[in-house]
Amino acid sequence: MTSRAEPERTPDVDGVRRNASKRPNRSALSFAGRAQTYLELDSACDRVARSLMRSGLRPGDRIAYLGKNADVFVELLFGAMRARCVLVPVNWRLTAAEAQRVVADSEAAVIFADIAFVSVASTILAQTAGLTALIAFDPADPKRGAYPQWRDGSASGTPLPASEGDDVFLQLYTSGTTGHPKGVLVSRDRYGAHLARQEGVDLPWMVYEPQDVILNAMPTFHLSGCCPTLDAFWAGAELVLLEEFHPGRVVDALIDQGVTRTFVVPAALRTLLEDPRLDVKPDLNLRYVGYGASPIAPALLQHAIQRLGCQFVHFYGMTEALTYISALSPLDHDPGLGRRWTSVGRPLPGLMLRISDDKDSPVESGVLGEIQIRAPFLTSGYWKKPEESARLFTADGWLRTGDAGELDDAGFLHIRDRLTDMIISGGENIYPGEIESVLLNHPDVSEAVVVGIADDRWGEKVIAAIVPTRAALQPEDLRLWLQGRLAPYKQPKAFVLLDALPRNGAGKVLKRELRDRLGRPALAAQGAVT
Repeated sequence: MTSRAEPERTPDVDGVRRNASKRPNRSALSFAGRAQTYLELDSACDRVARSLMRSGLRPGDRIAYLGKNADVFVELLFGAMRARCVLVPVNWRLTAAEAQRVVADSEAAVIFADIAFVSVASTILAQTAGLTALIAFDPADPKRGAYPQWRDGSASGTPLPASEGDDVFLQLYTSGTTGHPKGVLVSRDRYGAHLARQEGVDLPWMVYEPQDVILNAMPTFHLSGCCPTLDAFWAGAELVLLEEFHPGRVVDALIDQGVTRTFVVPAALRTLLEDPRLDVKPDLNLRYVGYGASPIAPALLQHAIQRLGCQFVHFYGMTEALTYISALSPLDHDPGLGRRWTSVGRPLPGLMLRISDDKDSPVESGVLGEIQIRAPFLTSGYWKKPEESARLFTADGWLRTGDAGELDDAGFLHIRDRLTDMIISGGENIYPGEIESVLLNHPDVSEAVVVGIADDRWGEKVIAAIVPTRAALQPEDLRLWLQGRLAPYKQPKAFVLLDALPRNGAGKVLKRELRDRLGRPALAAQGAVT
C-alpha cells in the first residue's frame, strides 16, 4: 500500500547550517546547563570540520564516538558531515572487547571518548590497526580534555569540501540481538528523503516545528537518539539533550525547560510516572510523547496518558529504515477500538509496506507474513558486508524487516514477532508476541517476554519471563489467566518471575541472553507449570 508519492526533491540534512541563517539567535541545543544558539553551534561544527581536515582525515574516513549523550556528539555529527567524514557512535554499554570489534569493523581513524571511557578507548586504540588517535572530552566541563583545544586549533578560513548527495555521514551499528552488530549506512540523500516526506504533511504528531522543544534522553548510538537529533535541527527547534535517561532529570526538563515532545521506551515510562511531582499536575507544555522499541502493557499506557495529560504516539521503526516505519496516532489510542489499540498503526507517508510469504509474494489482509517495506529513505546496506546487504532486499527491491506481522482490513499493522524468534513446539509455529500481548493484559504483569528453550519432547518449549507489579503474583495465576485466551499448545510450559529483563541500550530485550539464562536447569524450573 502506498501512503504518499515519493518526494520530488531531497533537502540537505545539515539542519544546523540551514537554521544558522534562518534563525541564528534561536536556542538550538541545551545540555548540562549549557546552551548554544544556532549561530554558535554552526560555528562550533565548522571548527570541528576544519580540525578533522587538519588532522589528515579525508572524505569517507570514519571517526568513532565513545560516550554518553553530550553536546560534543552534536558538534562531531555535523562537523564530520561537513568534512565529508562518517561518524560512528559506539554503544558505551558494550564490553571493551565488543566495543573494540565495532571500532575495528568501522575502520575508524580517530576515536573521541568521554573521560569516563578513556580507559576503554585507550585499550581499543592499542588493539586496533588503523586507529591513530584518541581525543578525550569531559561532558560536565567543556574546558577539560583535549577536545576543546583540538576543535579550536584550526584556521577559520580553511574552505570546506562540497558535499555530495550520496555521502554517508553516519554509520549506526545494529543492536546485535541476534549476532555481531552490523554497520548501517546513512547517507545525506537517503536521510534527506525522510525529511522531504514531512513537507506538506498535516500530521502535527509526526512533524517537528520551529517552536518545539524536543527532549532527547535516548542514546545517540541508536536510531531513537539520532533521529530526533537530526529532525529537531532540520525543523529549527530546540533540542534539550540529557546524558542518559534519568526519570528525575526528565521531569526536571519537562517542568523547567518547556519541553513539548519526547520519546521513551515503555520500561523507562513506568519509572518516570513514579515521580511525585506529577501528583500535583504541573503546568507542562508537553504535547506529544512517542514510545516504542518494545510492547507496552495497556494499563501502563492508560496510566501514562492520564498522568501526563498529553497525546501519545506509538512508533515502529528499525535501524535499516533510518527512521520510523509506522505509527499509531493519538486518535487511535482508544481501548474501545479493540485490536487497533494494540497495533503499531498505519505506514507513515512516503513509504510502501506489504506482508509477504516465504517466497516474497504479497499476502492478503489478515494473513501472517514478513513485514517488507519500500521507500527512498531506506539504507543502501551494511558497511563492507555485500552478501548481507544483498540478503536485506528482495529481488524486486523491498527491504526485509525480519519481523512477522499482518495488516488488518483498515490497514493497521499488527506485529507478531521477529521471524527468528518464532518457536516451533510439537510441530506448531508459535509467535511469542501473541502470547506476550495476552500476558500484558493481566493487571499484575508489568512486562512479559516469551522465548523458546530446547526440549527433547517438544523440540522447543515455551517459557514466559514475567516482571510482576506485585510480589504476590504466582505462576498459577498466569496459567489460569491464559485459559480460554490462548490455545493450549501456545501456553507456556513454565513461568519465571524476574525483577528485571536484560536489555540493550535502546531498551530492547536481549532475547538471546534471556534464552541462555532460562535454559539453565535451576532457573528454568523456577515456577514451572506443566
